[in-house]
Amino acid sequence: MTKKRKILVVAAVIIVILAVWGLIQKANAKKDDVKDAAPKYYVTKVSRPTPFSINGQVESKQVSTLGLPSGKVQEIRVKNGQSVHKGDVILTTYDSEKQESKEEVQQELDKAKRTQQSALSSLNSAKQQLGQASKEDDGYSDLQNQVKEAQSSYDDAVSEVTAAQTKLNSISGKINNVLIAPFDGIVDVDDKKQDAPSITLYSHEKQVSASVSEYDYEKLSQGQKVEVKALATKKTQESTIAFLSQVPVEGKSTGYPLTIDVDGNNFMDGQTVKISVPQEQIRLPKDSVRNNSVYVVDSKGRVHKQKIDGKFADGYFCVEQGVQVGERIVANPDKHLKDGKKVD
Repeated sequence: MTKKRKILVVAAVIIVILAVWGLIQKANAKKDDVKDAAPKYYVTKVSRPTPFSINGQVESKQVSTLGLPSGKVQEIRVKNGQSVHKGDVILTTYDSEKQESKEEVQQELDKAKRTQQSALSSLNSAKQQLGQASKEDDGYSDLQNQVKEAQSSYDDAVSEVTAAQTKLNSISGKINNVLIAPFDGIVDVDDKKQDAPSITLYSHEKQVSASVSEYDYEKLSQGQKVEVKALATKKTQESTIAFLSQVPVEGKSTGYPLTIDVDGNNFMDGQTVKISVPQEQIRLPKDSVRNNSVYVVDSKGRVHKQKIDGKFADGYFCVEQGVQVGERIVANPDKHLKDGKKVD
């Protein structure tokens, strides 16, 4: 074989090798493209939404501005900010006008008693005369009439005495008056006007007052468990929604009032609190649900199609049944995802 021929053979071999190598590289590139084109699935864990929260303010369950009894204030028996119990005397008054009326009524009573005594004497005298007369006497019938008239006069006098005595008792009970605490609480005394102080009673029992918008209304229900936390003191308490109105606050079309009972020993009037409401409803990303089904990922990383019940709302699927908290599901299933496929 000539030298020239040897060179041609070697060149041909090299060309064949390069061609084969090119074909292999092209095949590997196609495999990589197919690999890159395969969908990537993301796995997420089923959990409950973070608690819904709103702010509220602590207030007394009962607040009453107490009306003063008639008369001039004689003595205020409590200090501003003092704790009182139901039935405690807060202040006393003296009504001089009622005292004058009492004296007048007392005179009326004394006069009525004298009239009664006179009528009684007349009645006794008439009865005595009738007792001494005989039925056959010509004046017997007249004496009977006198007894009847005397009895009637006496009865009228007795009624007048009774009425005057009742009136006197009523007026006597209104001369010296007391203001009584209608319930346990803290008194606020504004005595700028000494003759007419303003007395307000705040009950020891406390509640949180808040309002919820129409957009969040369905997240709450009367009797629902909540956690109340004072922003300043960090004190917390578990309680329930005692009242949730179906009517918005007057003048605020989107605010519906609610109240929550709290312990007065832990919370003070006027405190701002945060109300946290656990959300029991399981919500899934809308893209994780296809044809009312999800793909649950088992411990080996393989998926299993599972039917669920619920509805789409606000960008989520609200689950009624079919999936449990803690389970893992595919967040982005597509038509290529099949039962048993390994995704994790």
